[in-house]
Amino acid sequence: MEHGSFRGRATFVGFLLFIWVGATVLTARATPDTAPAAPDWVFECAACPHNFYDLGPRSAQIDAAGMTHVVYGGEALYHAWQSETGWQVEVVEDRLGVGSQAGLVIDGDGTLHIFYLDEAAQSLRHASGTIGAWTLETVATDIGDQPWPSPAVTADGQLHVAFRNGVQDELVHAQRDSSGWQLSTVDAYGGEHPSLGLDAEGRPHLSYIVDYDVWTGGELRYAYDDGSWQVEAVRANVRISDSALALDSTGKVHLVYGAWATDPDGYSGMGLMYAYLDQSGWHHEVADATPADEYGSTSGIGYDLSLALDSGDRPHVAYTAHYLGWTYYPSSFYLPRHATREAGGWSVRFLPEYRNSVELALAMDGDRQPHLIYRTDGDLIHQLYTGTWQHETVDPGGMAGIGASMALDARGRAHITSTDSYVNSPSIPLDGIRYSQRTVEGWQSGLVAQTTQPNTALALDPYGYPHTLRNGFARYTTEFALYHDYRDAAGWHSEPVSGNMFFGEDSPIFDLAVSGDSQVHAVWARGVAYGNWLGGPLYYVQLPRVDTVEPELISSGDVRHMSLATDTAQNPHVAYSVAGSILYAYRDEAGWQEEVATSNIYGVDEVALALDGHRRPHIAFYAAYSRNLYYARRDDTGWHVQLVDATGDVGQYPAIAVSSDGNVHISYFDATNQDLKYALRTRSGETGWFWSTEILASEGDVGLYTSIALYGYPHISYYDATRGDLMYVYKPFIPVAFSHLPLVAR
Repeated sequence: MEHGSFRGRATFVGFLLFIWVGATVLTARATPDTAPAAPDWVFECAACPHNFYDLGPRSAQIDAAGMTHVVYGGEALYHAWQSETGWQVEVVEDRLGVGSQAGLVIDGDGTLHIFYLDEAAQSLRHASGTIGAWTLETVATDIGDQPWPSPAVTADGQLHVAFRNGVQDELVHAQRDSSGWQLSTVDAYGGEHPSLGLDAEGRPHLSYIVDYDVWTGGELRYAYDDGSWQVEAVRANVRISDSALALDSTGKVHLVYGAWATDPDGYSGMGLMYAYLDQSGWHHEVADATPADEYGSTSGIGYDLSLALDSGDRPHVAYTAHYLGWTYYPSSFYLPRHATREAGGWSVRFLPEYRNSVELALAMDGDRQPHLIYRTDGDLIHQLYTGTWQHETVDPGGMAGIGASMALDARGRAHITSTDSYVNSPSIPLDGIRYSQRTVEGWQSGLVAQTTQPNTALALDPYGYPHTLRNGFARYTTEFALYHDYRDAAGWHSEPVSGNMFFGEDSPIFDLAVSGDSQVHAVWARGVAYGNWLGGPLYYVQLPRVDTVEPELISSGDVRHMSLATDTAQNPHVAYSVAGSILYAYRDEAGWQEEVATSNIYGVDEVALALDGHRRPHIAFYAAYSRNLYYARRDDTGWHVQLVDATGDVGQYPAIAVSSDGNVHISYFDATNQDLKYALRTRSGETGWFWSTEILASEGDVGLYTSIALYGYPHISYYDATRGDLMYVYKPFIPVAFSHLPLVAR
C-alpha cells in the first residue's frame, strides 16, 4: 500500500476516536464499574523515503513543452516531472517490486509510455498515460529479472521495445499493433544491455552484448530488421561493460560502449569507446580514457552508459568512471561524466559530484543542453549543463529506520533516531543519522550527522531536547570513534565521547540515558571486530566528558549487547550480555555494583532494560539457544525468569517498558514470520500475572529494531525492511472525560 499523509490519516482517526470516546463516556455513565476498552492501534509512517534502484539509461525524457520527466522505482513505480515550483513525484503503480530498470518514451500526442520490471512476476510491464491518469498492462511474462527494456516510438505513435529474456537468454523485440504485442526473437544467444533505435521508416536497430563478462571479454553486436533480423559483430573478444545506440536524422548509426582501451597518454584500462557505421563499415575511436583527474585515479571508464543526440545530430554520452579512494571515501566509488563529440574531437566534462553515483540517464533539450539523471547514495539527482552544472535533488530516497531508537516527550510526541542506509553505498558506507520528530503538522525529518554502523541510541532531556550516540569514522584509517550529538535552542552540536581512545577495527556498541537532573549518561563496549563476535569491555561516562576524567570500567568481560536506564535518584543502571549470561550493574555512592541476573543456560544475546517506580529492574532478552523471548525481573527475593513467547524464532530486537500499574510491555521481532509482535504482562483478578501476545504488523519483513515507550498506552517504532521505512504504531491516550480533541487529531 502507499503510505497516506499524516494530516488525512489524523483527521480520519480523530473522527473515529470522537465516536469511540462518545460511546465510551455513555458506557461509563451506564455501567460505572466497567473499564473502557483500549483504543485500536494506529500506524503512521515516520520517515518513508522512496526506495528505488536500477535506473534505466532511458528513464529520462523531455516533452514537446520542454518539461523533463523521469521514471524509476523498485518499491513502486514513480514518475517525477519538473514543474515551475520544483520537482513533483507521483506513484504510477503502487506494488512492491515494480518500477526498476524503467525506460520512457513520449509519443507525438504527449502520452508517456513506461516499460519496467515486475520483479515478483518476472514480467515486463507497460504504463501509458499522463500525470495522474495511467493505464497498465503486461507485455511479456517469465522473462527473468534483468530485461533492461529499451523503448522507442515512431512519429505516428508505433511502440517498440527491446528487452532481454533472461530465462531463455535471448534478445527479444516487441511491437504493438491493433491486436496487441507481437514478440520476435532477435538473437537466441544472448542480449545484455540492449539499446534500441528506429530509422525514418520505423525499422528497429539494436546494439547489445553476448557472452558478457567484464573481466574475460564478450562480443558487441548490432542487429537491424530489413524484413528479417540481420546480426553482425561490431567487436569481438574484448572486455566490454555496456553499450548504447542512437540513429541521427540521416539514418547514421552511432554507438558507444565501454571496453578495454589504450590511450596515447599511457592509460590502459576500461575506457569509453565510440563507433559509427557508414558504407565502409564500422569505425572506432576512444572517447574518454583519462587516467586521472582532480578527483583521483581511475581504474575504469565507461559504465552506466546513456547516449542521446542533440538537434545538430552530435552524440552526447553520460557515463561513470570508477575511482580508487580519495578525500571523501576510503574505498572505491563512481562519479558521473559527460562527453560530446565536436569538430576537434571528444570533449569531456566532469560533474561536480562528491558522492558515489551510478545508473545514469541522459536527455537533450531543444537548446542542446544535456540533462543528466542518476542515483547518488539513494537520492535521485538532476544536473543540467548551461555553461556550468546546475545540481538539484529530484527525489531524496534511501532507506530509513535501521537501528531505530525512540523516546516520547512530556506531551507524548515521539522522537526517533535511525540510520539512513543508502542503496549501493561504497564498501565502507558513510550513512546518515536521521532524526524524526512528530509535530502538530506531522512528521518532520532530517539528517544530523554521518555514521558507519546501523545502530543509534536516543534520549530526551527534561527540556525535550534530543541526545544521541553514533559511530564515527576516522578517514584514512580503520578506526572508529564514538560521538554524542545533541540539539539545543542553537541547533545541533557534536562532541567526541571516547576522546583519543579509538576502537581500532572494533565497531562500538552503545546506549545512553538522560536523568531527571539533565545529566547525560553513556555506556559502550569496544565492540565487535570484523569477523569477531566476542565483544569487548564495558565503559561508562557522563557527558559532556571532561578530558581529564577517564571513562569508568564497568565490566572487563566480552560484552556484546547492553541497555541503559536511570532511576529517580539519577543513578545509572545497565543490563548486558556476557558469554550467554545477563549481568546487571548499577552505580551508587560506593561505585558500580555488579550481579548476575541469569546464567548462560539461555545463551542470551540481545537485552533490553527498564526500571519501575521502585527502581527495580525488568529485562527482556532473546535466548539464542532456544530462539525464544524471555523476561527477567528482580524483587526482594532475587531474580526470576519467565518464558514470554516460544512460537518460532521470536524475540530479536526486544524493547521493554513498565507502566505505573506494574504492567510490562515488550515489542520484539518474529524472525520466523517476519512480523512485529507485542507482549503484555498484566494482572488478572486473583489469578496473578500472565502474558498475552499479539501480532501488530505482518505485511512483508517488518518489526526489526523495535523501540517502545509509554504515554498512557504503548508507542512503538520499528523498521519495515520490505519498504525501507521507519514506522510508528501506538494506541492514543484518551481519558474517559476530556474537553479537547486527542493529540493525534490536532
